[in-house]
Amino acid sequence: MKIILPIVLLFLFTTTKAQILKGSWMAGGSAAFTSTTLPSADQKTMSVKLSGNAGYFLVNKLAIGLSPEFEFTSFRERDNPRQQGTVAAVGPFIRYYVLQAAAKTNIFIESTYAFGVQKIGSIDRYTTGTLAFSTGSAVFLTPSVALQFIVGYQVRKTERNLYPTMRNINAGIGFQIHF
Repeated sequence: MKIILPIVLLFLFTTTKAQILKGSWMAGGSAAFTSTTLPSADQKTMSVKLSGNAGYFLVNKLAIGLSPEFEFTSFRERDNPRQQGTVAAVGPFIRYYVLQAAAKTNIFIESTYAFGVQKIGSIDRYTTGTLAFSTGSAVFLTPSVALQFIVGYQVRKTERNLYPTMRNINAGIGFQIHF
């Protein structure tokens, strides 16, 4: 069994064609790290975000779909003790691959909007909206599995503007499966 499973997986991933063409599907995820300083609020924030996505290629190289995300944040304001928070959100995304579909390494641009809930400590809970733009490279390890490197910019607002608008740059890494 230890030998059969890797052979079957290798067969599945090496017998497919390039998968960024019309009618194909994609699913995957990534992890990103962000560090933010808000001088106006004297706040320093560090966060780790886990994102997934599932999408469909409407035309060659252009996919749309849904992207759930979960973010864990640790921050400190002024002289207050360090606090922790989470964000759980979901929303649409659109991704376009720039180079030819047959390229082993491709560049993509992506935009997402996620709507969700931000929880700070055990009491505060707010709705939040995040608009993000990112770019990256997808290195196709096989015709259907890609390792991706991502750099992005995001803007997050909370309901009733209870917290300052967060703007930050993040960097991440992930995997994408195309079928």
